[in-house]
Amino acid sequence: LDIKEGDIVKVVHGYIRERGESIELNIGRFGRIIVNPKGVAIKSNRKFIADVEDGENVEIRGAIVDYVKQGFILYLCPNCRRKVVVVDDTYSCPECGDVEPDEVLTLTLVVDDGTGTITCRLYNRNVEKLTKKSREELINCDISIIEELLGEEFVFDGIVKKRDGLEMNVKNVREINLDEEINVIKNM
Repeated sequence: LDIKEGDIVKVVHGYIRERGESIELNIGRFGRIIVNPKGVAIKSNRKFIADVEDGENVEIRGAIVDYVKQGFILYLCPNCRRKVVVVDDTYSCPECGDVEPDEVLTLTLVVDDGTGTITCRLYNRNVEKLTKKSREELINCDISIIEELLGEEFVFDGIVKKRDGLEMNVKNVREINLDEEINVIKNM
């Protein structure tokens, strides 16, 4: 099967299996996959930043206008997922004590679409996708490489939360495809 990002996939006679913390979609002996089935279209959940609300799963298009000047690596407790503190080369969780932390790639951006701004938090593969750099490259990079992306537009998909202001936990980021954008704007 030739499946690309953006394709619509119809799963016939599939089933779900839980594996620890992840979920697998299985086809099985009697199942099949249909790529881009006729007559099926997905309505975009695209919104302007000024119109998004707390708890929504939305897609926005905007330019990166600022970023938080911190390292690319966030150290989290493997048990409770809280941020750990480094003291004398020892990682300590306020809840669990001394731990061997999980290293999570992170990047916090401010995105503007002309109607407003929103803070976007990206993790792991989305940081790699946006910067076009591998995890290993990013670990040794200075955060100032984000300067090159200021003013660049991207499409961000994620869940909006209201804290001090609007924040989006980004599930996917992609470059702008003009043909796709024309269809999205027509349907907005």
